Amino acid sequence: MDLGPYFIPAGRIAGCATILVPAAVIFSLYSARKSQLEAAVQMGGRLRIALLAHAAYFSVLPFLFEGGLDVAGVILDKFGISPGSVPPAPDNLFWQMSNLCGELFFVAAVAYLAMANLSSVPRWTLLVPLSQVAYNLKNSLVWLVLYKYFSPTGTANIFMLADVLIIFPLALIYVAAYLDETGLKKGMF
Repeated sequence: MDLGPYFIPAGRIAGCATILVPAAVIFSLYSARKSQLEAAVQMGGRLRIALLAHAAYFSVLPFLFEGGLDVAGVILDKFGISPGSVPPAPDNLFWQMSNLCGELFFVAAVAYLAMANLSSVPRWTLLVPLSQVAYNLKNSLVWLVLYKYFSPTGTANIFMLADVLIIFPLALIYVAAYLDETGLKKGMF
């Protein structure tokens, strides 16, 4: 059975090991407020804006992944920042992964919109956007810093710098809102 040129067992093990980074972050956050997970967090300005911005960003991505991945690659290639291209003969796995990506972005966008439109949410619900940004930042580490070890082409995914500029500030707002005990009661975040 030929697994192809990109199958390197050590790389797969290292790739799976990077999943421990967001898992450790979420476990730490969960543990830090374990007895306060059902406490109400008031939906303040910063938190509401962050969730709305996150939802807006993610609401575009299902259309991109399911209907325009090839076009986006061609456009971004003109600027020299394309993360790659659709394979010449994509198979059902590629198609399935594109649809699953669209699905997950859609679900997250709906959750963020619903949360942003409430006056308060249980603290545990903030673990949803926190999990997303933790995993996203892990991916950014792999795509932009450790790419020499993980990228099939050996190059950084420069386009993802734009993603970091969106996700990192959101992560800071979510962490502050999740951990804060006093400002949230007043709707500070």
